[in-house]
Amino acid sequence: MTLNKLVVLRHALSGGNKENRVQGQSESELQRGYKTKTERLTDTIVREERLIPRTTPVYIFCSDSDRAYYTAQWIHSHLSNEHHIQADLRRTELLKERGQGILEGLSYEQV
Repeated sequence: MTLNKLVVLRHALSGGNKENRVQGQSESELQRGYKTKTERLTDTIVREERLIPRTTPVYIFCSDSDRAYYTAQWIHSHLSNEHHIQADLRRTELLKERGQGILEGLSYEQV
């Protein structure tokens, strides 16, 4: 029996991360330059044949937050355009981060 691999990646660095703020479900733009870093990470994962064998279906799941979806889109596009690996991209609210209520938007020092 062959087990499928699960590769878990976090979204690229967002403005809230950079500013050291609690985000929860709040949206903030991804920082510049992280598309290229995401593509390099995707290249590394593809080169590691044990992670994505060419015969294995690839599914990319992400939460419905924009920052997670844009990161997943970069990975999806790069897999297809550069590595000719077809992947199924699925956006789901089941992976949504917990809301942080009144803490969202505050710096960790304020919290």
